[in-house]
Amino acid sequence: MSRLGAPMFSPLGFVARAALIALAYFTARALGLPAYTSVLSGTSPTGNPTDYLSLAAGCAYVVLHFLFILGVPILLLAAGLLALALRHSRQPDR
Repeated sequence: MSRLGAPMFSPLGFVARAALIALAYFTARALGLPAYTSVLSGTSPTGNPTDYLSLAAGCAYVVLHFLFILGVPILLLAAGLLALALRHSRQPDR
C-alpha cells in the first residue's frame, strides 16, 4: 500500500497518480507559472537574469506540463487495460 491508499501497480493506483499529476498541473496554472516558461528561450520573466526562483518555477511548470500531456493519458489507458486484464483473468474458463 502506498500513501495514496492504493497499490502502485493497480488500476486505482494509476488513476490516483493521474489525478495527483492533474491536481499539481492545475494548481501550477492557477498560480501563474506558465508566465515563467520564457526561461526556455533564454529570457527572464522578471528582467533579472539571476532570478533563480523564476527559473525554477518555469522548469517546474514545463515538467508538470509534459507529465500532464503525456503521463496522465498513459496512466489512464494503463488503468483501463489493467482493469480489463484483471477482470478477464478472474473469470472462470468456459
